Amino acid sequence: MRPLNHDLITRSAFGRLPPEYPLFKRQLDAVVLGNLLSDANIASSGVHYDNCAFSEGSARIASCWAAISSEADRFSQRALQAFGGLLHTTQDFYSHSNWVELHKMVSPIPVWDLDVATLPAGTFSGTVIQAEPKRCGPGTPDHDDLNKDDERSEEGKRKVSGGPNDGKTYYELAFQAAVEASVRQLERFVAGVECYRVTTRTGQSLFSGTDAQVFIVLEGGGRKTGRMRLNNPGENDFERGKIDTFLVGTTAGLEQVEKITIGYETELGAFPGWYLEDVVVERVDEDGRWKFKCGRWLAKGEGDGKTIVELGAK
Repeated sequence: MRPLNHDLITRSAFGRLPPEYPLFKRQLDAVVLGNLLSDANIASSGVHYDNCAFSEGSARIASCWAAISSEADRFSQRALQAFGGLLHTTQDFYSHSNWVELHKMVSPIPVWDLDVATLPAGTFSGTVIQAEPKRCGPGTPDHDDLNKDDERSEEGKRKVSGGPNDGKTYYELAFQAAVEASVRQLERFVAGVECYRVTTRTGQSLFSGTDAQVFIVLEGGGRKTGRMRLNNPGENDFERGKIDTFLVGTTAGLEQVEKITIGYETELGAFPGWYLEDVVVERVDEDGRWKFKCGRWLAKGEGDGKTIVELGAK
């Protein structure tokens, strides 16, 4: 798929998220960025399901899932960009292979389960000279002859004659199948994830703000999350007198948030200390709001010198 179409497919899939997952625009933008960055890797057949590298493509998706699962915060930048990367590969399968041609008389076009053992006989993808590995047999069409990346490509503008998809172009069918496949991946991405909105309030006094890498740990019901970094890419968080809001996602299964640990270890800037007034944690998908009063410096040169504190809900 061309970059614009990857963007449209991804945003279309996210548009079908249930209301309990109100991702901020910056989370969606991070996923789209991870998707588009995959296009820079033109030498890997697996990233794009080119050269019949179906095993490598599915292995790449599995590797991205492993990276996502290793993150304490499902909405961390690393997790979001890894998810975008696996969506790119997922979407390319439908435009770079002959899956649509094999299923053109079926509506809707089915979604492949990514298991190479279930691929129908005669499945192939277009060949690309500069990419490795090359798994296709002799006579397999070139990528440019097979791709349905947009409505202008030769294969993309071909129309189905007869059956339930009569009159639809191969590009339309590939696009629709890619959206459905992306929705399947998105459902897995949010399955079992509890969404929390974390709001911090920085003090008003001189040098209250910080550029340190702040993290939070949520704890309740005998369970707790790992460290989740509070970071809004492109924003200047934790400035003097500023209220900042972050979205975090965890699979820890908290019943409630009784306690938090918040602070930083990595100092950045000339004045890394932070005066934190308070923190509010809200459960997005159901009732739950907890306030944690801090009212102190997190700074090595102030008070007890601690940069990490544990706070109980008030």
